[in-house]
Amino acid sequence: MISGLSNFLAQVSICSPGNTTDEAFTSLHWSLEKNAPMTMQDWGERSIQGHKTDALDVTYGFPSLLDFSVINLEGGGTFIACTLRHAIPKDKPTQPKLGDVFIYTGNQWYFADWKF
Repeated sequence: MISGLSNFLAQVSICSPGNTTDEAFTSLHWSLEKNAPMTMQDWGERSIQGHKTDALDVTYGFPSLLDFSVINLEGGGTFIACTLRHAIPKDKPTQPKLGDVFIYTGNQWYFADWKF
């Protein structure tokens, strides 16, 4: 699981909004609402471009053990989650921002999609 997160973060670090298709970016997400991988239709009215910029124009540092927790969904399902407390913008490395939440399910890491 830990090496999988390291591989996932390495994969994300080479992505950018310009070199990652909307479909490829969507495939990196897990819908907590559906408890399934996201599809393009799951974005609805939300701007995928805005999400791509927020998630891919940063460098994620490797988390500490304190960043891991277990999430139990009301509708069923338990996940291991990793909340990265900060991300460093690639174009402004001196201005860290709040990081993302990642979900481990099916032997794979995903960005967690929190749309409810």
